[in-house]
Amino acid sequence: MKIYNIPLRDSLIEVLNRKEELRNRIFDLCRKGIRSCARTINALHRSDIDKAENLITETEELRKQIAKIVLGTPWVYHGIVSSFFQEYTEAHLFYCICKDLPLKSYKELAVREEDYILGLADLTGEISRNILDSLRKDGKNIYKLFQIMEDIYEFLVEIDTPDSLIPGLRHKKDVLRGQLQKIREILVLYKINHR
Repeated sequence: MKIYNIPLRDSLIEVLNRKEELRNRIFDLCRKGIRSCARTINALHRSDIDKAENLITETEELRKQIAKIVLGTPWVYHGIVSSFFQEYTEAHLFYCICKDLPLKSYKELAVREEDYILGLADLTGEISRNILDSLRKDGKNIYKLFQIMEDIYEFLVEIDTPDSLIPGLRHKKDVLRGQLQKIREILVLYKINHR
């Protein structure tokens, strides 16, 4: 025999079950979006612009679905949702660079400032890879790409916030500084060998 009756017991369980269903739905959408962003970046590295543009459209649709859910239920905004928006930013900005377009702002991409900044920091790894791929081929645009990396680094250095505000940014800046030094050395050797 129960001594205490839990008020609204069934209602609590129902609410939690709905939240779990929503959480699972957002996780599925984010995983799909992250895969789509990775495929976009790979297509861009292979210079398959048509495929990249189709994937960009797909990621934009996923972003809209995810944003709609997050807007109505902000408690779902955590790890994987933030990761998706960072990957989304990285893929879109890399597309802009590959197409020689101006970078889109966080407002144009409709992402949080923190996710944009972290996606921008990750973008430099793709630019670095693009430089190395270009060196193996024709060396086209390597100095312009390197300048973009430096510009991104200079911007990120200006952001002096604690890790609690933008978790992981400090580490990403350290990684980028190392990437810049490595690419700088490679470009010097390339210039010496191609005089």
